[in-house]
Amino acid sequence: MRAAKNEPGNRTVIGNIFLSLDGRFTGPAGEPDMSWIAAHAVTDGSRSHMVRVTTAATTAVLGRKNYQGYASFWPAVADDEAADPRDRAFAQWLNAVEKVVISSNEEGGDIIVLASASVIRNLLEAGELDRLGITLCPG
Repeated sequence: MRAAKNEPGNRTVIGNIFLSLDGRFTGPAGEPDMSWIAAHAVTDGSRSHMVRVTTAATTAVLGRKNYQGYASFWPAVADDEAADPRDRAFAQWLNAVEKVVISSNEEGGDIIVLASASVIRNLLEAGELDRLGITLCPG
């Protein structure tokens, strides 16, 4: 059983997943890839949203494939002066944040699970997700 929210050291676990209006979170062939979301992720609203939902988090929980995808792209964006400032802010946050596959609640800021559907599903089933954010995108 989880401790009450107002107890010292208790952290909020937040899930954030990208979901199409037709209910997909995978690529067109069913594989977990983010290529379908790329065109929607570069809008002003999407960039601002990602900075807003990640700012308070000090730990990110990522599935292996999601981590590999992030690690292959975002680190270089952090120092790219030509990149959108919000992309740079997200990349700098992602470079600095504690990254784990599974974590128990410890003192610190929020813990966010970014786009790892299997991890979010397991946390939901276990009753360990405090809040679920769904970013709806055109299919």
